[in-house]
Amino acid sequence: MSEQAPNAQWIDDAAGPGLLEDFSDDQWQVFLEHTEPRTFTAGERLIEQGDVDRTLYLIRSGRLEIRVKDQNGQERVLGELPAGTVVGEQAFIDGHARAASIIGLEGGELLGIGPKRFREMRESHPELAAAFLLDLARALSHRLRRMTQAW
Repeated sequence: MSEQAPNAQWIDDAAGPGLLEDFSDDQWQVFLEHTEPRTFTAGERLIEQGDVDRTLYLIRSGRLEIRVKDQNGQERVLGELPAGTVVGEQAFIDGHARAASIIGLEGGELLGIGPKRFREMRESHPELAAAFLLDLARALSHRLRRMTQAW
């Protein structure tokens, strides 16, 4: 059984502005062409802390739970991420191992994009790739701001 980590409330409110919400229908179509859809069920472990995988996921539907292992190996719940937010952004950007485990709280769908597909989008649609990175930076900034305000 996982328990709530102390000072983790900020993650529940961390979603911030919707990622890619300003994209036109045409931009969405191009973006979707560069992603891989993945469905998930409640209780499914989608990402394991420590794994090496650089895929970033946009949560299209459903809710996910973020868990991390403490120094004793006990999993602690950091919070939830709703549809319209991203998960896996740290590994996507820095290439390091996954910092947390991600579990489905209810069934839903993710849109995954890894470095190779992102490079292809950047080469064929540089303005779209730049807009995507700016939205991602805004989402990360919002999460960091919420976290530092909680401390």
